[in-house]
Amino acid sequence: MPPNWYDELLNQINELKQKLSEQEAEIHRLQQHVIQDQPAKIEYKFDQLKVEHLEGTLNIGWNPKHTGQESFINDCDVNSKPNTGNHLQMMIEHITDNVLKEYHANIDNWMHSLENEHGLHLPPSFQKRMTDDLEMQIPGRVEYYVNRQSDNVTNSEKTDMKPLIQAQVLEDVYETVAGFVRHESEKGGTSRESY
Repeated sequence: MPPNWYDELLNQINELKQKLSEQEAEIHRLQQHVIQDQPAKIEYKFDQLKVEHLEGTLNIGWNPKHTGQESFINDCDVNSKPNTGNHLQMMIEHITDNVLKEYHANIDNWMHSLENEHGLHLPPSFQKRMTDDLEMQIPGRVEYYVNRQSDNVTNSEKTDMKPLIQAQVLEDVYETVAGFVRHESEKGGTSRESY
């Protein structure tokens, strides 16, 4: 006959096994509960919201190629006013004016071309909101590129960088517009064939 301590140890092991089984069953039950309570899909329908007062700028669509920079978003903030010299500020204003002129001259053609490419017809109100939003973001984008480039060049080279910055900002704007249209196409925007 086994000693008494052996029976006690065997009883304790059996009790621990039973508690472990109960705990595993509870964990499984809780996991099933969590899975059942999760929404399958969350959709936000902003066009159904009633907004009485809205302020600020919504930065949508700037897809920077410079990933991994934590301060990138802050650098692009439209309201940031870094301490720049008079020459640098004049350069920012000059480039911004040129970019805005190019933007206004090309936005309708870009939209028409992209709509045709994706077989869409976007409502004028959507186009207006998007173009107005992008127009408000252009000065901040120009300022970002000027400040970034001016750290790496001499004063004599700063004048040479104007066309490069202008081209980069226009490329960013075009890619943003293309991204908007592509997104609308993917989510099933209004097809030209429906008109």
